[in-house]
Amino acid sequence: MSENKDIAGALNPQEPTKDEMVTMTKAEYEKQLAAESDKRVNQALKTHDEKKSIEFEKRLEKEKKDAARLASLSEEERYKEEMAKRAEEIAQKDKDLIRRELKLDAIKIVDEREIPVKFTEMLLGSDATETLKNIDVFEKEWKAELAKAVEQRFKGKTPPAGSPPEKSKDMNAIIRDMARR
Repeated sequence: MSENKDIAGALNPQEPTKDEMVTMTKAEYEKQLAAESDKRVNQALKTHDEKKSIEFEKRLEKEKKDAARLASLSEEERYKEEMAKRAEEIAQKDKDLIRRELKLDAIKIVDEREIPVKFTEMLLGSDATETLKNIDVFEKEWKAELAKAVEQRFKGKTPPAGSPPEKSKDMNAIIRDMARR
């Protein structure tokens, strides 16, 4: 076992092995923690930058191919291509806007029916009627499960109907009893 410590210590003398206990001051601990945090943040940023760089390169390559293809087309064909592209962009924006409005309406309905709003995204359909149908089905199931959970929670023994309630004493009676003792 001591050989493992010696080998681990020789390989990386600054980091203790799992079996070692290290004592350090609060300042040293905070410095070590900050260094480790910085290392992880820098690693995450590097990964993010690499991912964005790859996406940018792909998009750039696609744009270059489209530009080369458009350059080889006649002016009329290029105009038709650009119009088709713009029409596609407008259709996508309209679709996004309709989806956003549908989501806002669904949030309003879900909130009015006292269903948690975090389920709204799951309940969205392709149109308003489908969304409303999804909300209705979910509401029915949600309320049934909620009622079942409440019933389970309050389940227990009920006091017998014929037994008299325990006799309670008022504060004066308690004080008199204490004074007699």
